[in-house]
Amino acid sequence: MEEEMMLDKKSNKKKVILLAILLLIVIVGTIGVAYATYRFQTEGDSSELITGDIYMHYKGQNTGISIDNAVSSKTYDKEKYFEFTIEGKNTYTEKDIWYEIDLIDGDQPDGRTTRIDDKYLRFTLIEKIGSGPEKTVVNSVGYDDITNKKIWVNKIDKNTNEEIKITYKLYMWINDEVHIGYDDEGEIEFDYTNEEWANEVYASVKVNVKGDFLEKSIDNAQYSLPLNMIERLKKITYTDKKEMIALDVTNKSNVTKCASEEACKGEKLEYRYSGPEVNNYIYLKDNNNSNELWRIIGIFEDEKAGQYIKVVRDSVLPDSYLTRTFKADDGNTYLTKSSSYGLVHWNRLEPSTSKEKNNWPTAGLQYWLNAEENDTEGNKNYLSYLSSVVRDQLVEVKHYLGSVHAYNTAFSLADNKQFDTPLQAYAHERDVESCAASGEKGPGSNNSEEAMESESSGCHVWAGNDATWTGKVSLMYPSDYGLSASENNWTTLFWSKSERSFKDEEVAATSWIYSTMTGRNYDSWLLSPVSNSSNSVAHGTSERYIISYGVYGSLGTVRPVLNLSSSTTWLDGDGTKNDPYKIIAD
Repeated sequence: MEEEMMLDKKSNKKKVILLAILLLIVIVGTIGVAYATYRFQTEGDSSELITGDIYMHYKGQNTGISIDNAVSSKTYDKEKYFEFTIEGKNTYTEKDIWYEIDLIDGDQPDGRTTRIDDKYLRFTLIEKIGSGPEKTVVNSVGYDDITNKKIWVNKIDKNTNEEIKITYKLYMWINDEVHIGYDDEGEIEFDYTNEEWANEVYASVKVNVKGDFLEKSIDNAQYSLPLNMIERLKKITYTDKKEMIALDVTNKSNVTKCASEEACKGEKLEYRYSGPEVNNYIYLKDNNNSNELWRIIGIFEDEKAGQYIKVVRDSVLPDSYLTRTFKADDGNTYLTKSSSYGLVHWNRLEPSTSKEKNNWPTAGLQYWLNAEENDTEGNKNYLSYLSSVVRDQLVEVKHYLGSVHAYNTAFSLADNKQFDTPLQAYAHERDVESCAASGEKGPGSNNSEEAMESESSGCHVWAGNDATWTGKVSLMYPSDYGLSASENNWTTLFWSKSERSFKDEEVAATSWIYSTMTGRNYDSWLLSPVSNSSNSVAHGTSERYIISYGVYGSLGTVRPVLNLSSSTTWLDGDGTKNDPYKIIAD
């Protein structure tokens, strides 16, 4: 208690340093183009809070920076930023040092009378801890009011006996939504006239860093501020079934739900939404800047991309998105859309050879979903339907292409054809370890159904197929569907002739993904190959279970899966259908 009091007394005077960002607006030339000059300044050069071996230093790395002839724009100049650091250690054994970074209105400069409306300013904050990688923690965010606006929270953990250094880069710019001009007739509405912009308008912003022992959480921010989306989603409550659950997936064959946060100590964790009603709705912008409704599957980790957010479209792609054929960068033309509404082939050449395989990296659907440009015939690629801001958030992650146990014409099967459970599917999808020795291709011995269904193969991959694929846009795994159901159904078969299975509505109805299967949503292609045929893959059906469909002879709908980067910023929303999460400002 005595140390806390000492900290409070000292920090009242010394813990805060103001970094003033002064933005002077001028007009250059006579052609009506608006230019701006930015000047960053510090008031003082350092600040600190200290109690014995507990301290946090805060200081700017440069005393000023100017950006000449800067115009309003969609993003910032990467070479122009204000940098400041927080250094410290915390030998206290019971409490963390928490700090927050706030924006506040700066001083009015001489000769200027009109403060620019806060909503036209944009901010990006990049954080680097020690020698680690830079991470965008506030991404292209604007605020209606920046008065005491908390934009970021972090901490120096208790028992931090070695000094750590956290470096921040702050970018600020004027959004291109501001309208500047002059109309004698008064028919066009401008935010500012040329004369006001040149002689009166200014922006002045200060950055205020506060540190103490009081915990600063998302709740303390009252959810009114943009925060890192992953940190927002990982606010796990184990009693509220509408929040995420944590899974220990260190052993892919023994996936377990963490009973509490303390019990979740595995080396590899996943966070998923599970159950019939969950708050995982999220808006993503399309190329017309309209909101598309998506659902968050969970948070996962990739060895290169780090943590990422996996989302699936709430409804299937409409027919207007689909192109009949697409010429891929492998030189082949694929038949994608059939004459049926909204239905596509998974992998069908044009013309078909009837030998197309269930290998996702060479599938026509994969080429169309991930192409960066339209094909040479002018057929539109899928990514062009997403806004550029969403496309910039996508990251490439590794996908596992092990085969699951699913079959066709399910009602005619004997009971000796064993379908997977969700947990078995999860293991089989990732059963690719021994494939690496073959250049991550399926070994030659895996060319029969019997070989593929061997539990000891260590490579549930067909001969010649790729064991993994790295990319941005894919489809759901069968296990994504299964693990979206309540935990008591994770060991329930996807289909059985006689046993309780996902074909029973009482089982499927415990899955939030099943709750989205309205209209044509049910009839969707999945990512994983199946073990009974080298040209068939898993497919969701109107009967709730997962079946095997041929890649070139069958048709299905498409619900794309995207991977959002760890730098994605949460702006608003609580994840309910009435108030989806928002990551991009309107």
